Amino acid sequence: MAPVSALQALVAAPDLALEHLAARAELARLEGQSLLDETLRRLRWRLLASLLALLGLGLAGVALMLAVLAGPQPLAVQAVLLGVPLLPLLLAPLAWWIGRDRLAEPFVATRREAAADEAALRSLGTVP
Repeated sequence: MAPVSALQALVAAPDLALEHLAARAELARLEGQSLLDETLRRLRWRLLASLLALLGLGLAGVALMLAVLAGPQPLAVQAVLLGVPLLPLLLAPLAWWIGRDRLAEPFVATRREAAADEAALRSLGTVP
C-alpha cells in the first residue's frame, strides 16, 4: 500500500485541515496574548518601582532641605522627616523584586502541537 501524501489528505478532508489550522492559530494567539499580559505585568511593577524610587528621592531632598533650614527639631519631627521618604524608598525594591519574575517559555503548547503533527505526518510516510 502506497503511503498517503499530505496533499491527498488535504484534498480528502479540506474542512478538517482548515479546522486544525484554525485551532492551531487560536492556540498561538492565546499563548501570545498570555505572553503579552505577563510582559505588561512585569513592566507595570518595574514602572511602579521606578516611580517609588523617584518619589522617595524627591521627598528625601525636601526633608533634607527642611531639616537644614529648621535647625534642631524634636524627635517626632525628625522621625517624620526620616519616615516619609523612607517608605517609598523601601517599597521600590519590593516592587522591582515582584516585577523581576522570569517569563515562562513562550509557545510551548504550539511547539508541542507542531511536533505531534510532524510525528503524525512521518507515520503516514509523507515527511522524511
